[in-house]
Amino acid sequence: NLADFGADWYAGNAHKWLFTPKGCGFLYTAPRWQAQTQPLVISWGRGEGYTAGFDWPGTRDLSNWLAIPTALDFYRDLGPAALRRHNHDLAWTAGRLLAQTWGVPCATPEALIGAMMTLPLPEPWHGRPHLAQAIHDQLLHRYRIEVPIVPFGDRLWLRISAQVYNHLGEYERLAEVFTASGGFDLTG
Repeated sequence: NLADFGADWYAGNAHKWLFTPKGCGFLYTAPRWQAQTQPLVISWGRGEGYTAGFDWPGTRDLSNWLAIPTALDFYRDLGPAALRRHNHDLAWTAGRLLAQTWGVPCATPEALIGAMMTLPLPEPWHGRPHLAQAIHDQLLHRYRIEVPIVPFGDRLWLRISAQVYNHLGEYERLAEVFTASGGFDLTG
C-alpha cells in the first residue's frame, strides 16, 4: 500500500518486476497533490479530475495497462517475499561468480544488493569506455545476451539483474563469453 509509505509521488516501471508488457508503468500521487499533478500530454479527460486527466493520452494500444491486474495476481501467487529472496540470491550468486571468474572486485556488500548487481568488466576492457555500445551489440546479436554495458571513469561496467525465469547457467555463459579468446569482434 503506497499510501502507508507517506510518499507524495511514486512512479514505477511494471514490465520488469511485475511481468507486464513493456511500456507499462504507474504513477501514485498522494491525494493532496492530485489537483496539481498534470500529465505531460493533454488527454480527452483534461479538467475532469486526476484519473481522467491521465486516461487515453492519444491513439495507442492500452492492453499493456490492462495486463496489470493479472500481473499483480501472478506476482502475489509467486509470493512477493519468496520472489524477492530468490532474485536477490540469484543476483548475488551470479555476481560473485562473474567477479571470481573475471578476477574483478565484488565491491557492493550483499546487504545492498536487491535483484541487480553492477561489476567492472575484466581485462582487457579497462581504459576502453568507448567500446560500451559495441560490446552490448555483440552480446545481444551474437550471443543473444541482453545486459547493459556502461562506461564510468576509465572502466566499463556491466549490470546484471535476476528474475524468476533466469537461472545460474545464463550467468555462467556470460562469464565464459568474456573469458573465451576471440569472443568479440570490435574492429568495426
